[in-house]
Amino acid sequence: MTIHQTDDRRINEVRIKAARLLKAAKRGDLNAHERLGEQPKLRRALDVVAKELTGLPYQELLGHSRSGAGADPTLFFAKGLCAHWNHWFARYEEARAMLDEDGGYLFPHRNDFVVLDADALRTLSLDPDDPDWTAIGHDWVRPADMAAFSRLSDKLCVAGYGSHSR
Repeated sequence: MTIHQTDDRRINEVRIKAARLLKAAKRGDLNAHERLGEQPKLRRALDVVAKELTGLPYQELLGHSRSGAGADPTLFFAKGLCAHWNHWFARYEEARAMLDEDGGYLFPHRNDFVVLDADALRTLSLDPDDPDWTAIGHDWVRPADMAAFSRLSDKLCVAGYGSHSR
């Protein structure tokens, strides 16, 4: 799964939840009205839900997905990671189970998943203690916090692991 697939999945989630929020507001749900304010329109619902889920306005999230910019963790493996013990998995669920049990940092690589340790990130000149790793749950594939994910993506691009054209 690439960064763009992660963004597309999140955008679809935002769209579905925004449609539900708008329907709830039209049915008279007070909580939905409170969240949307005086603008019970789809555009407002998209922004509200996008900010709640990702910390980004909907248009910015949408632009991020279409920009082609972003970090590419597959570039890590051209930078000397063979000296590290990397844990490879064919299925996300297996990689996630290892991450939950032993810690580390979960990344996609083509059709596989890999869990790296903190030393591997240091070899890549990345800071494993950056609080944004904790915010995303140390999971690049299914990040818990899209705003933190976006910041990390920018940092990885600056470090030479992707295009930084946002």
